[in-house]
Amino acid sequence: IENLKKAIALDPSGADAYYNLAQIYDNQNLKDEAMLNYRSAIRLSPRSWRYQQKLADLLMDYGDYPAAIEEYEAAFLGGANKTQILRSVAEAYEAMGENEKAAEIRKRLISED
Repeated sequence: IENLKKAIALDPSGADAYYNLAQIYDNQNLKDEAMLNYRSAIRLSPRSWRYQQKLADLLMDYGDYPAAIEEYEAAFLGGANKTQILRSVAEAYEAMGENEKAAEIRKRLISED
């Protein structure tokens, strides 16, 4: 963690350092710190779908399903794995009790396989 903080201090425009720090925090269950660093990585590199997908996963953990869906959609547009993203979006809709939307997405997944 300290080395990544030093890297960020030396080059605050390095999105990967924020992303790597976020992953460490996420693995240590320090979710607020992870979210802050994922958001910093996205701000610096908004086209990196993996940053958005990881933030979306974290938002799912928080139960912020609408925000997670937004991030999954951004990751999808950025080139993330379509099947994985659609599954995650369906799970978010199910968690919100929007089973019809979830079912529509799952049907789409089946028809595209």
